[in-house]
Amino acid sequence: MKKYFIAGILVWAPMSVTIWVIAWGLGLLDGVFGSVMQALITIFPNQFAGDLRHFRELPGVGILIVVAVIMITGLLAISFAGQWWLKIWHQFMNRIPIVRSIYSSVQQVSSTLFSGSGQAFSKALLIRYPHADSWAIAFQTG
Repeated sequence: MKKYFIAGILVWAPMSVTIWVIAWGLGLLDGVFGSVMQALITIFPNQFAGDLRHFRELPGVGILIVVAVIMITGLLAISFAGQWWLKIWHQFMNRIPIVRSIYSSVQQVSSTLFSGSGQAFSKALLIRYPHADSWAIAFQTG
């Protein structure tokens, strides 16, 4: 019985965690959109507020809006003017002491993961970190 129980946990745990993470992420995206819509409802006149409320309550609209904003941002980022704005933005972010370290770290991870070479990491390693009695997964680059 114990063997079957453990086998069942090994099947359900990854699936449950995956579904939970996806549901959490989708809820987060919908929540961001809901906040923006609530701000628009308070700004626009009453004749538009009802329509915006109905639009906000549609499931999945927040996700579609976020995906559209990301796509439009990508389109603008590869243009000449977008490159100029990105350069200004990077300079601005690198001048703020605490923000600089966070921003540059996220930028390095993003550029590694989305590298054009198609191979961000050459292999996975198991290393002793942060002390000799514990192990951590590391990824070799280059």
